[in-house]
Amino acid sequence: MTSPRTTSPLTRIPDLAAWLAASGLAELELRGPDGQVRLVRGGQAVAAPAAPGPRPKPAPGLVRSPGVGHFLTAHPLRAEPLAAPGERVAAGQPVGLLRVGSLLLAVTAPCAGTVIRVVAPEGALVGYGDPLVDIRPEA
Repeated sequence: MTSPRTTSPLTRIPDLAAWLAASGLAELELRGPDGQVRLVRGGQAVAAPAAPGPRPKPAPGLVRSPGVGHFLTAHPLRAEPLAAPGERVAAGQPVGLLRVGSLLLAVTAPCAGTVIRVVAPEGALVGYGDPLVDIRPEA
């Protein structure tokens, strides 16, 4: 039996197409670090996405979303933000939260530095890899 980790997502396209048809949605697009899949209902021709090229080196201080959810700058029970512009943060320090349903996931600084700006608006729905917070790394 093949484990789910070794099964190619491409083998699940028939399932995804059935879910798309049953949902009444017109389009389904899934993106991840290694590629994307886009399904469209109604027989519209869609060009297959090009094979992903080499990934660009990420900006060292740009905090990106680890998943899909609503970005929060502060805990819902607190008024003060986890990291405000001009504030120094340590590597691994929470700089925001990702709310997925009732679950809150910490979004952490990839490096020590100073918060330059919060890119994503408070409560915005963000996707995997969307920029959230810009940090100027320490020299």
